[in-house]
Amino acid sequence: VVVLALGFLALASFVGITTDISVAFVRYAQLSRAVDSAAIAAANQMRQDTSHATLGLAARQFIEFHGIQPEQVDVLTCLTRPGDPNLCTDDQAKLVQVVAFVESPTFFMRLIGYDSFDLWASSISQTAALDVVLIMDVSESMLRYTSVADWVNIRDIGETFEDTTDVTNFG
Repeated sequence: VVVLALGFLALASFVGITTDISVAFVRYAQLSRAVDSAAIAAANQMRQDTSHATLGLAARQFIEFHGIQPEQVDVLTCLTRPGDPNLCTDDQAKLVQVVAFVESPTFFMRLIGYDSFDLWASSISQTAALDVVLIMDVSESMLRYTSVADWVNIRDIGETFEDTTDVTNFG
C-alpha cells in the first residue's frame, strides 16, 4: 500500500508538472503573438516620427489588446541603443525591437516551491515606407464621355471592339 501511495504521488507530480509547463507554453505563444503585433504597431508609429514614449505606449497597448498584462515592455531603436548591430544597419533602415516580460503562474509546482515562470518574448519590425496615391477624376471632362448606361451594355471585354472574350458583365 505504501509503494502504491508513493506511485500515485509520483504520477500526480508528473501530471502537475506537465500541466504547468503546458500552460507556460500556451502563455508564451500568446505573448509571442502579442509582441509581434506590438512591434508592428511601434514601427508604424515610428514612421510618423513620434516620440519614444509614444512608441512604448503603442507597444504596450497592443500587448494588452491580446489580453496579457505585461510586467515590463521595452521598445528599443537605434537611437536608444546606438551601435547595436540588430537595430543599427548599414542601409539605415528604421528598425524597432519590442521586448516584453510576464510571469506565468503555476498551479501544481507551487507545492514544490515554484510560484511562477518568467517568460520573455522579443520581436523586431521595420517601418515600411509605402505611399499610395489614388486619384479619382470625376470632373466634367471625364464624365461626359461615359455614362452608366454605357457600362451596363458591355457584355464582353477585349483589347479591341472586335476582340471579345467570354467574361460576364461585372457592371
